[in-house]
Amino acid sequence: MDQTQPSAIAFNYSRFAQRVARRDASLYERVVASIDERPPLPAWRRELATTDASTIDDILRRMRRELMLRTVLRDLVKAAPLDELVTDLSDFADLALTGATAAHSQTIFGSVQPPCGFSTVAMGKLGAQELNASSDIDIVFICDEPDADAMDSLNLLARRVTRSLNQEIDGEFVFRVDTRLRPYGDAGPMVPSLDFLEQYFVAQGRMWERLAWLKARVACGTLGPALAALTTPFVFRRYLDFDAVAGMRELHAQLRAEKNDANNIKLGRGGIRELEFGAQLRQLVRGGRDPALRAKPTVPALNALARAGNITATQAETLAQHYALLRRIEHVLQYRDDQQTQMLPRDAAERNELALALGFGSAAALDAQLERTRSDVAAFFDGTLTGAFGVSDDTAARIAASTAAPASAPPTGAGVDAATLATAGYADAEGTAAYISTTLDGTRVRALPAASGERFRRLVQATFTYAARTPLPDAACKRTLDLLLAVASRSSYLALMIERPQVLDRVIDLAAASDWALRYVTRHPLLLDELMDGRTLATAIDYQAWRRDLAARFNAAGDDAERAIDDIRHFQQNETFRLLLKDIAGLLPLEILSDHLSALADAVVEVTLAHLLRAAKLPDSARLAVIAYGRWGGKELGYASDLDLIFLMPDDAVEHRDQLTRVAQRLQSWLTTMTAAGRAYDIDVRLRPDGAAGLLLSTVSAFAEYQRDKAWTWEHQALTRARFAAGDAATGAEFERIRNEIIARPRDWPKLRADVIEMRARVAEGHPNRKASELFDLKHDNGGLVDMEFAVQALVLRYGAVQPTMRADHGNIALAIRAGELGLVTAEAGLAAANAYRTLRSRQHAIRLQGAERAAVPLTELADERSAIRSFYDAVMAP
Repeated sequence: MDQTQPSAIAFNYSRFAQRVARRDASLYERVVASIDERPPLPAWRRELATTDASTIDDILRRMRRELMLRTVLRDLVKAAPLDELVTDLSDFADLALTGATAAHSQTIFGSVQPPCGFSTVAMGKLGAQELNASSDIDIVFICDEPDADAMDSLNLLARRVTRSLNQEIDGEFVFRVDTRLRPYGDAGPMVPSLDFLEQYFVAQGRMWERLAWLKARVACGTLGPALAALTTPFVFRRYLDFDAVAGMRELHAQLRAEKNDANNIKLGRGGIRELEFGAQLRQLVRGGRDPALRAKPTVPALNALARAGNITATQAETLAQHYALLRRIEHVLQYRDDQQTQMLPRDAAERNELALALGFGSAAALDAQLERTRSDVAAFFDGTLTGAFGVSDDTAARIAASTAAPASAPPTGAGVDAATLATAGYADAEGTAAYISTTLDGTRVRALPAASGERFRRLVQATFTYAARTPLPDAACKRTLDLLLAVASRSSYLALMIERPQVLDRVIDLAAASDWALRYVTRHPLLLDELMDGRTLATAIDYQAWRRDLAARFNAAGDDAERAIDDIRHFQQNETFRLLLKDIAGLLPLEILSDHLSALADAVVEVTLAHLLRAAKLPDSARLAVIAYGRWGGKELGYASDLDLIFLMPDDAVEHRDQLTRVAQRLQSWLTTMTAAGRAYDIDVRLRPDGAAGLLLSTVSAFAEYQRDKAWTWEHQALTRARFAAGDAATGAEFERIRNEIIARPRDWPKLRADVIEMRARVAEGHPNRKASELFDLKHDNGGLVDMEFAVQALVLRYGAVQPTMRADHGNIALAIRAGELGLVTAEAGLAAANAYRTLRSRQHAIRLQGAERAAVPLTELADERSAIRSFYDAVMAP
């Protein structure tokens, strides 16, 4: 062997490679001659397909000998990428398990396919397909619905497969096998059934097992889908899983308490295990809500976390580089003697040889790089417990303080002091103290598990302490307690607010600002996630990003309609809540907020309709448009507004009416059906031609004919606030042409006036104010919002034929001002009414945010605004 050749240098470092060369010179010559080639796994798979139990052991050891020799040389000589090396090692492990199972199954059962779905689950690095050079393989054998006779034979099969891989023959083995990750370890059944596994997860599953099963996959056998159905809900909780943080904190303390040698690059501080655990914890917390975060290999998991915004792209890239270095060091350490070691050599000469094999100029250079790497990894791991989700230094300090030692014992009902609340600024100290006591002593709190009960009491104490800083301490405290009680049965929500105190602070601030907002969060507690990120208020609204986000969710859901329907709700709720936070912070004028809420509805309907049309697999000629009416059409949506809409199709799509009608019906169902995630929108389609008696889907020509010949005046009023919102743009343009034509028709003013006045009276009759002597109903009373809306509609229909700019769908405020500018009313009347309408809408909005079903104020308030709107209405309706 030429000692100057790179392969010779590699052989000089790897005593294992030297032994293989001495044992099998022809193998050495063949591998060196084809050093660029990866192991011939396809050929080995074909060979193993015809191997029986008498020869399987020897064949697998011969294959493993070549695999390892190629791995050593490709790494040390050719610097092959880490992902190629670990993929080859993992694929060979799968192949070995499959070959051994088939060979021994043939002997035991007379078939290469064992009964009862017998499968081998790969765990750990093999599960993630990132096996290292001399690794153990952690596996769990499983089966489905075995009987007693079959179970004995399946246990025998499991033992023989294990022995074929694990047993040392003539100094060689295939893989060291560890089966202790099965339920109850060595004390548990060798081949647990799926039912047994499920019961174990429910009754006994622990934090470290969730981490272990995160990487689990079926490497051999047919039970992959069935296993995933069991493990996914065990590993990933549907809601934000901050119980995982508490569990990881305990695990973290255990790991750091272990006396791991600093030279251990896997178990020592800043080693491989801490990097993997740092990624896995973040996956556990959010993976239930975001399936993209469930990647099993470490580097893809880091990249997924970066795409989801949980870590930065730069951090993911840096950690991936650190992981590659640590794993390569691990490999090269194991190449020395084919031993499962992660210990850096203490001997100076040995350490220097390691450094040279890794491509470093000296041991000192290696040590310097390792110090930087491990420092970054340790900080990343520590950050899982305080900074994993972007908390401030102050919050991190509060977390550390509460973890080290709670400041005081959590309160009990009897311990709430009304005098203390009064001193803190509570106006109704006795009432609030009684409310706290009743909550704490209630059956729901007493029924909580001990850990959840302790968390609940700590949160109550934090609530009445922080609420004293808000403008409405009593309301803030009581509303927050209601939310805590509503979510208390899910310990993870309590853990979230313990682990992230700023979330509770923001909940209390929200409670003080808006009862409606807090009830919205109570109905949709997943929104608590939004309160973790202080950047929400600064994030710009991007309508196209909304469309991309929802479309990506549909793509990820694939054919899973239930998941897609829930995705709509989660998306709509998240974006609505972000707007709500901006609204409460005073960052969105009401008109801009309404624009955003209307645009959000546009995006939801547009993307959902497109998804359903694709799923229906209709031809391109089958087109459909959604026309928005009412508040949605006028871009004046509120948080809880219905969507008034109709469906139109072009005339040449009439042959697809039935299929398109089903799409329209599915759109309604997808948006309105109540699921565990709530509903997205209520939808009203009664404004279609002939109302509830008419077809759900009209052609453009039929719609035009109806509007010209049959529509009532009130339907033309509704048309003034209609617009194309989603679907086929050409059909939408046809609608806009028809709308413009109908509004531009000359009208008999006395008849129009009489019809509008009659309709206004009917609306008032349907919404009587039973406290008219005391309260002014901002919407329905004289001088209210409906007066303004009817007056504007009358102006549009009366003057649309001669004033084209009045036909534009620009909303009531803009059209009232324009009417004044055009001399249709006095300029002063138009401007005063527009300002009054804006004030009434803002007041209505503020009242509803405080939870009132109907917006009303004392008669002494808003007198000027009522007068301005009524004067405008009277001026418009003058004979």
